[in-house]
Amino acid sequence: MTIIGDREYCTGCGACAQACPAQCISWVHGELGFRYPTIDPERCISCGKCESVCPIGMQAKKPDYCKAYAAVNHEKNLLMNSTSGGVFAALAEYVLAKNGVVYGSMMQPDMTVQHVRIDRWEQIDRLQGSKYVQSDTNNTFSMVEEDLKAGLLVLYTGTPCQIAGLKKFLGKTYSSLLTADLVCHGVPSQAYFTKFIKGVEEERNITVTDFLFRSKKNKGWALSGELQYLDSSGQSKSEPAHYSDSYYYYYYYLRTSIYRESCYSCPYASLNRPGDFTMGDLWGAEGLGLKLNIKNGCSLLLVNSQKASVILPKLKLEVQELPINLAIAHNNQLQHPSVKSNDRPERVREYEENTAAQMQKRFKAENRKEIFIAKAKYAVPTWARNILLAVRYRIK
Repeated sequence: MTIIGDREYCTGCGACAQACPAQCISWVHGELGFRYPTIDPERCISCGKCESVCPIGMQAKKPDYCKAYAAVNHEKNLLMNSTSGGVFAALAEYVLAKNGVVYGSMMQPDMTVQHVRIDRWEQIDRLQGSKYVQSDTNNTFSMVEEDLKAGLLVLYTGTPCQIAGLKKFLGKTYSSLLTADLVCHGVPSQAYFTKFIKGVEEERNITVTDFLFRSKKNKGWALSGELQYLDSSGQSKSEPAHYSDSYYYYYYYLRTSIYRESCYSCPYASLNRPGDFTMGDLWGAEGLGLKLNIKNGCSLLLVNSQKASVILPKLKLEVQELPINLAIAHNNQLQHPSVKSNDRPERVREYEENTAAQMQKRFKAENRKEIFIAKAKYAVPTWARNILLAVRYRIK
């Protein structure tokens, strides 16, 4: 049986599975390959632990303390390896310098996205960058609890629902725990992403070694990625991966067609943030007349607790405070959840009945005009694009 009869609200955070003393909770795949927890009734001891740590129904409320900032990392190398302004790297650097540990999502060699723990600065690049796939928290909630009981300073980053799940799992407040949630549009499933990657490999006879959803090598901090792979001779190569090149990134992800069902009613798609910090892109930064150098990226940073406000000046960031209304003006996910696309039932059927190659072929056939326009925008030089964005956002 499932823990939650209605899957509409299950976020898949993993708190229940990690908390179960009988280890009788496993996962089954539902629509679009999303995982949902199930209980083995023969092993269940009816302790109620799974229900007590489930964050579903937990009241989401605006924090008593909330300030917004534009933020840019001091270190150019860290900034260039980050999706936007490099806030995560600054937080991680602060914690690791105090002999603490950091948890975040990492793309594994098998192209699965999983939460991992690092305790050395040399490992930071494993956690940088956006992964537009739902991460598996594995047993990291339990690991965090052990680290906190050992007196370590801990930073845990993830989607708001993962942060909420961690806090409900812990069941108490720890002064040595820092949390940072993301401005999240919604998450596609690992199974869906895996099918997409396998399709790319089969079509081109390559082995994908990494997929960077956002890379600054080509078009700054825009929606431009990078595909890394081994060709048929085993030679390592990389190439730009524009968002309009594939059904996964453009046609389905950005159009809100393949998110987890709970994402469309997310209680955290607002200023009701569970993390001490909230990290996101400061879309529209070009039109704000900031005193910061935003050429290589700019983050939106929300400081949601007194604890976070004390730490902020100690981070290696250049910051500029913003009115809250400007901070959320171009971030819809701080105003309301993503709206479910009308074609989502068709996407479910397509995923179940078609190969990745068939899905890609259909995407190209049905979106010729949109793909042409997207590629034309992509061809605009970065310097000209930044000028146009500045004009556009000032008008808005």
